[in-house]
Formats: sequence, structure tokens, C-alpha cells
Amino acid sequence: EQTAIYKFMIGAGAAEYRAMGVVDGSAWSSFQFSEFKDYLRVATTRNEFDPATDVWTQDNHLFVLADNLAGTLDIVGAVDPYGVDESIFSARFLGDRGFVVTFRQIDPLFAFDLSDPNNPQLVGELEIPGVSTYIHPLDDNHLLTIGFSGDMLGLNPGFQLQIFNVQDFASPDQVHEFTPDFSADGFAWTSAMYDHLAFNYFVAAKVLTIPVQYYAYSLDQHFSGFAAFSVDVEAGFTELGRLEHSDLARDMYCTDPLAATDGSVCEYGLYLEAANPLRSVSALVDDQTYIYTFSNVGIKASNANDFGTALSDLPLDYPYFYWW
Repeated sequence: EQTAIYKFMIGAGAAEYRAMGVVDGSAWSSFQFSEFKDYLRVATTRNEFDPATDVWTQDNHLFVLADNLAGTLDIVGAVDPYGVDESIFSARFLGDRGFVVTFRQIDPLFAFDLSDPNNPQLVGELEIPGVSTYIHPLDDNHLLTIGFSGDMLGLNPGFQLQIFNVQDFASPDQVHEFTPDFSADGFAWTSAMYDHLAFNYFVAAKVLTIPVQYYAYSLDQHFSGFAAFSVDVEAGFTELGRLEHSDLARDMYCTDPLAATDGSVCEYGLYLEAANPLRSVSALVDDQTYIYTFSNVGIKASNANDFGTALSDLPLDYPYFYWW
């Protein structure tokens, strides 16, 4: 299993093809690629079947490539296979450092020293239950992640926030973890685990806002909106509140259930209870942090200090069909 990588020069005029290189394995995320000081770093997972032994091999690689100016991206440095029998769930390259999370049953966070492109080194590893699906730089020495908690039996439902201290590069450490509490029986989900554009960390206020949908067994305990959290490397996580958006859908389409194309969408909730929260934007206005949240059915504005209460909203007309 291999991946071909093509280099183009873009800018003024037409794009110009320059070089091609090949690495073992595959990469599913743009965060597994990083260009830095004329070198390309790539993290891949390799799955190969040996018909002679009837055995599958799964491992991970980190490659450093350089353009030899003769049409080829040469592999100038590589880290031997790591995370055997696991696959990459998240990766982040930050300057001359790299971080990769693999998962099968335990979540190892691998730390790489990439200061010498010709001799990249795996220098640290932390094994904890669960898995991080997105890594965000909190500051020079800390990583903010989102993913699933877990144990030796597997992953838990819902989502988990974590802070890792990577100042001691050879010994990364989990310093905080937080799993939001939902009193009703059900399952919590956020698209921020796989869509980094849904992960809004506002560094000026140290506030994280993400879309959240909670599918409860009881319809009146469903939640479809956003949650905001204060993030601090010393104090950890504090939930600032949750802001519902499905009320906009109900107000728009369920005032008169007979007006809907199918009355059951109001009687039983269905997609009207799931407003499909998508994005949020934060802004600092007169020393106050405001969070603007966007879903398929409207926009709401809130002060971060009282996030659960909207200062204003703008309903957006949405067609009568299931958003998925």
C-alpha cells in the first residue's frame, strides 16, 4: 500500500508540475501532511496482506521528503514503523515537532523531534485509554484534543476533551480531561471530532465552542445546539453553558403541525429536534466575548459569560426535508 504525492508550484499564472514522490501507506487527513522549511513531512498508516503467510500487517510511518530539483521528492528521513496493529486517528505538525495519535484499544500519543529532517526521531509516547480524533495547539507547551474516552473494553459513547503537556517532549503528559455530563440516557455527538472547522477555540478568551447533538431516549430531553467551555492549562475545563437551536426549528415549522409535510416530524421530533448545528464564530467587542452560532435553522448571538441565553437570534427558513 503506497501513496503518490505530486508537487506543484502555484501562484502567478498556471500551476506548474515540479516533482513526484512515493511513500508507504495511506493518509486520510490533511493534518497528516506538513510542509516546513522546504521539507514535506507525512504520517501514514500501512495495511498490507502477505499471501504467503495469510497475514495482514498494519503499522504506521513518518516520512520526510525533499525536492531533489530533478523531478523527484526523495525520502530523506523516516521513522521506523510505530503503533503496530493500530491506525492513525489524528496528527498535528507544529514547526519542528510532530504529534500522532494511533488507536486500536489504547490511545498512544507519539511525539516526534523533526528538527533534523534527515534524522527524525520518535522521542516520547503516552498510552491512555480512549482516542483523540483532533489535535489543536493550545500554546507552545500544551495540546488541546477532542475524541472519545475509553477503557480496555473499548470506546465510551459521547466525547471527551483533554489537555496534554508536551513541554517535556520525551514524556508527554495528560494534565486534564473532561467529559460533559448529560443527565438523560442517550448518546452525545459533536461533528468537531472529525471536522476541524466545527472546532472553534478562541484564543483571546480561552473559550472553546463546539456543536453538540444529544440523542436522548426521551424526546423532551433531546439537545441540538452548541456547548462552550473555558479552557485553562492550570484549572482545566469549565462548561460555560449550552445553547439550544432546535427551538428555532420548532417555532418555524411546528406552530401548526398540520402545515408540515409530515406531522410526525413535529409530533415525534425527528429532524426538527436536530437542527444540525454546524459552525460558531467568536469575537471580542468592547472587552466582551461574543459567540455567534450557526445551524441549518438560524443564527444566535450570546455573551460567553452567559452562553446558554441568546441575546438575539435570526431564524433562517429551511426546506421541508431531512438535512442528511
